[in-house]
Amino acid sequence: MCKNYSEEALNLIRKYKDNKWEFGKPEEVISHDFSQKLSYEDIKNILSALTEPEFTHREKRDGEFRYTIHTKDSKYRGKTFVITVRNESIRVITAFPMGKRTYKKYNRKKFKNK
Repeated sequence: MCKNYSEEALNLIRKYKDNKWEFGKPEEVISHDFSQKLSYEDIKNILSALTEPEFTHREKRDGEFRYTIHTKDSKYRGKTFVITVRNESIRVITAFPMGKRTYKKYNRKKFKNK
């Protein structure tokens, strides 16, 4: 089973949320998979207000830690955000919706055992 890094990710968001936010993709592309497009401000508000993500995975890539944060919107829907911290600012690498099939897969493997 994977370790849940939700508390670590939430602490980083709380620590750096007032600093400048960076985004890895243009605004029209970062949330292109969502039925209702998310602006940079929407993503920033969702992550800043986050209190209990379902699961957070941490991965070391290119000398920095990336956090994949899975959130729950309804019974079988959610959002996934990939973030990192660079130069004391939060960088949102990508965001995408989590559909019913993906949510059920994660629910069996990770969410149940948190």
